[in-house]
Amino acid sequence: MRNKLITLCLNSYELAQKKPNFSQWVRDKLLGEVATPKKKEEEHLFVCFYGCQRVKEGLYAPKCRQHDARMKIVDSIPLEEVQ
Repeated sequence: MRNKLITLCLNSYELAQKKPNFSQWVRDKLLGEVATPKKKEEEHLFVCFYGCQRVKEGLYAPKCRQHDARMKIVDSIPLEEVQ
């Protein structure tokens, strides 16, 4: 690790004092700016027993918001992006 001296105004100093580990907080904020974006999962169509439909990422079956019933994934062919 290397040291870096920073100058804080009175207000920012008071906020920094409230952080249990200010140095770690600063490192996390800086590294968060260059973090690689999370890869988007494939979207799937889900339907409930009553015919409600919902598109969401991932394979975990959601509950129908209207009927409180677990939805099932619809088998489908992956669509290609249109340019």
